[in-house]
Amino acid sequence: KVVQYTGYVNVEEGSWYQYGGVNAFRLAKGNENYFGTTIIGANAGNPNSTGQIAVGYGAGNSNTGIYQIALGFEAGHSNTGNNVIGIGSEATKNNTGINVIGIGVQAGFENTNNTVIGIGNLAAKNNQGETVIGIGLRATHINTGSNVIGIGGGAAESNQGNNVIAIGNNAGFENTTSNVFILKQANVNSIPLIYGNFASGNVGIGTTNLTYKLNLNGSLGITGDVLLSGGARRTGTTDGNTFTLISNNVDRLTILSNGNIGINES
Repeated sequence: KVVQYTGYVNVEEGSWYQYGGVNAFRLAKGNENYFGTTIIGANAGNPNSTGQIAVGYGAGNSNTGIYQIALGFEAGHSNTGNNVIGIGSEATKNNTGINVIGIGVQAGFENTNNTVIGIGNLAAKNNQGETVIGIGLRATHINTGSNVIGIGGGAAESNQGNNVIAIGNNAGFENTTSNVFILKQANVNSIPLIYGNFASGNVGIGTTNLTYKLNLNGSLGITGDVLLSGGARRTGTTDGNTFTLISNNVDRLTILSNGNIGINES
C-alpha cells in the first residue's frame, strides 16, 4: 500500500515508527529529551543514548557510550566507549575504548583501548594498545603495543612492541621489539627491505642486525666519491675474510687476514 500525504506529519516525542511490530525508525531534532538520537533499523539503537546515530539491523543496540555513529549490521552493538564511529558489519561491536573509529567488517571489534583507528576488514579487531592506527586487512589485529601504526594487510598484526611503524604486507607481524620501523613485503621476502630502530638511530637494509648506524646485507654500488671526515677513520673487514680494492673490475690491492698484502696479485 502507498500512502500519499501533503503537509506536515507530527509524531509524538519519543515515538517510534514500527515495522511488523518492531521498533525500526526514530528521529530527533537534537535538543529533545531523548538526546538527539536517530535510529533506523530493526533492533537498532538505544533510545536512552546521547547523540547516537544508528543505521542497520541491531546497529548501536545496547550502546551506552555517548556520541556514537553506527552504520551496518550490529555495528557498534554493545559499545560502551564515547566518541565512537563504526561503519561496517559488526564494526566497533563490543568496543570499550573512547575516541575509536572502525571502518570495515569487524573493524575495531572488541577493541579495549583508546584513540584507535582501524580501516579495513578486521583492522584493529581485539586491539589492546593505545594510540593505534591500522589500515588494511587485519592491520593491528590483536595488537597489544601502544603508539603503533600498521599499514598493509596484516601489518602489525599480533604486534607486542611499543612505538612501532610497520608498512607492507605482514610487516611487523608478531613483532616483539619496541621502537622499530619496518618496511617489508612478506610475500616477496621474509627479510624487511628496511629495518630501523628509533632509539639507537641505526638502520638496516636487507637485515635486522643493527650493529652499526647503517647496516647492509649485500653489495653496495656507488656512483660518485666516498668521502670520510671527522677524524681518524678505518675501512676494512671485521672477520677473517680478505679485503680487496679493485679498479676497472680488476683486483689491484689484496690484504689477507694474516696481514699479507698483494698488489695486482691475490
